[in-house]
Amino acid sequence: MSDLAGLNTVPEGLWPDWGIDGVDALVPIASDALFFGQPGLSQITIPVLAIGGTADQDAPFKWGTGPSYEFSSGARKAQLSLLAGEHMIFTGPCESIRWYLRPLAGEFCSDPGWERSYAHQITRHFTTAFLLVELRDDQDAARCLSPEIVNFPQIEFNSQGY
Repeated sequence: MSDLAGLNTVPEGLWPDWGIDGVDALVPIASDALFFGQPGLSQITIPVLAIGGTADQDAPFKWGTGPSYEFSSGARKAQLSLLAGEHMIFTGPCESIRWYLRPLAGEFCSDPGWERSYAHQITRHFTTAFLLVELRDDQDAARCLSPEIVNFPQIEFNSQGY
């Protein structure tokens, strides 16, 4: 990572800013944000929609989605929790798995307690509303991000600033 950042050595503390001009919103899905720590995540000031499954063991919720929401410091942020969802629930349709991965399809295509297409619909719903608000200032979409009106089975939704 330090080579990619153009650094000669690995920094002892916070790394230099990797901000990219023109990025107006962030949607980390099943992320590993823990490695950035609270000081690094607090440098995120743009709106964030953190999405994750609470049973994810590859990128545990408390390492990624939780800190992404909790520690980002923007005025507007949201967290979509797929209750008991695992890491692979966010991957593409099982029909699109390449032939050489089909023997592993069980790992990629199953998630106990979740209907994959429903998980994808929920993820698209919130991501679309979030991006419409943040990139187009769509106030009708903003209502979809108000925790008071969100009522879908198998999820928890938190937001601030909507």
